[in-house]
Amino acid sequence: MEATVRILNQSELVTRKYNDKKTGEEKVINAVTLKLTDGIDTFLGEITGERAVSCPK
Repeated sequence: MEATVRILNQSELVTRKYNDKKTGEEKVINAVTLKLTDGIDTFLGEITGERAVSCPK
């Protein structure tokens, strides 16, 4: 099901470290967190990877 939502707030680009489950090596992921609303509920969404790096403010 698709829904139309509105962005209430967008975080700055954040770089986080994590351990790859397959290899066990430490990697880095880029992320932008979005606070969204559909007019009734408010919820969080996240953009990761290269899309987060190129995400406009």
